Amino acid sequence: MSDKEFIEQDEIFSQVLRAAMVEAEKQGVSLYRIAKACKLDDSIVYRFYHDECGLALTSVDRLCQYLGLELADSG
Repeated sequence: MSDKEFIEQDEIFSQVLRAAMVEAEKQGVSLYRIAKACKLDDSIVYRFYHDECGLALTSVDRLCQYLGLELADSG
């Protein structure tokens, strides 16, 4: 896998996570509620949502678990 392919896959994963957060908001779940449920600082979740920062893997794990997302091998 080239560096460019790796970066593109990373961006896709972030987009999927953000899309799940958008869907949660449509169902009435605020970013603040998501952050608190995941024991994360709400400012970090807000900044990630608005593409202003990345997340630590432990934060990604918590968000994925809360939002019902799973990482699966596409190969």
